[in-house]
Amino acid sequence: MGRRHKEGSVLIAASPEIVFAYVDDHSRLSSHMSESSWMMGGGGMGVELDAAKGQAVGSHIRLSGNVFGIRLFLDEVVTRRNPRREKVWETVGPPRLLVIGSYSMGLELKRENSNSRLRVFIDYDLPTGRAARWLGRLFGGTYATWCVDQMLEGPSEALWNSLKCTSKCAGVTEGRASRICRHDRLFRKSSGAGSVIRGVGLYSRIRWLDACRRSPWSWL
Repeated sequence: MGRRHKEGSVLIAASPEIVFAYVDDHSRLSSHMSESSWMMGGGGMGVELDAAKGQAVGSHIRLSGNVFGIRLFLDEVVTRRNPRREKVWETVGPPRLLVIGSYSMGLELKRENSNSRLRVFIDYDLPTGRAARWLGRLFGGTYATWCVDQMLEGPSEALWNSLKCTSKCAGVTEGRASRICRHDRLFRKSSGAGSVIRGVGLYSRIRWLDACRRSPWSWL
């Protein structure tokens, strides 16, 4: 059986240059792997970057740690990188993971008016070994979908939180607009007007305040 595929996309109210600058940093893009969560079995994996910091073809990104009390490790190498447009990386050798085996992962950016469409995908093999393959068939798709969703949600939330509204947004007062910016974490649906972030067990959307004028992003 061939490789399995998962992907997702989201519309972000920022230029491809700004979005790529964020997702090109693997310490941020892979931060969900280092955070303790039920998907990580209460553990986490630390990210180790080489001198190129995962921002050049041939650069390595290594992750290691404990998940469900089991020591895991993987080594990734960047195979393609076109700033503002695309980036692809893949595992080197057999990774030591629980429910997926070797994989190739990547992202693509396309400008849509003044926004950017970020697409993240993964093509993965099932792990080797009878028991591991059985676990992969049961949970590999869920884990791959979770990874894609986390890599979409991270930059979306970070850049959304950097958005500042001006004093009036289509009749909304400054105080009201700031409260909406801070708390209303919704995305418009992919069918014509934005995207839906699909998380494991929950669906959250972020609604753009289209009338707001964008200020410079504070994290740059």
